[in-house]
Amino acid sequence: MGRIAGRNMLILTGLPVTIAVCVLFGWWLGSLADRHFGTGWVFQTAGVLLGVVAAVRDAAVQVRKAMDDESGGAGSGAGSGRGGVGEGGK
Repeated sequence: MGRIAGRNMLILTGLPVTIAVCVLFGWWLGSLADRHFGTGWVFQTAGVLLGVVAAVRDAAVQVRKAMDDESGGAGSGAGSGRGGVGEGGK
């Protein structure tokens, strides 16, 4: 197994942990907000949903990065049109 494949395996293996942490962190922050504002479940539900959105976004970024690495880095770096730093947010 090459260096890139091994690194990608580690990145993709960590996805379930990342997803769980995002959702649990959203739930925790929502619980704190519910306790502070005296609501029953509103902020807790919103926190979980925001955690899911953050987890899906992070998973998509990690998978895209792993796929770019596997294909030799095509589409990454300057000029890829993804609006990176210094590109003016294309």
